[in-house]
Amino acid sequence: MNNIQFAQRIKDRCKEKGYTISEVLANSQITRNFMYSLKIGQVPSIDIVERLANGLDCSIDYLIGRTDNPNINN
Repeated sequence: MNNIQFAQRIKDRCKEKGYTISEVLANSQITRNFMYSLKIGQVPSIDIVERLANGLDCSIDYLIGRTDNPNINN
């Protein structure tokens, strides 16, 4: 997983959905420092990736760059 691409997909999906990153992180019970931790190379747990995917209404595969289709089950 490429952290830079992962962070960009989070930002892009937030914009598409009309959410702020802070809202998604708070609603997903993820610390505000999460985006910074990605920048410094920390790899998130699958639990965090799953919570983000749920909060952004997209697939985990989309967030981690395995597909360009954000839809779940497509």
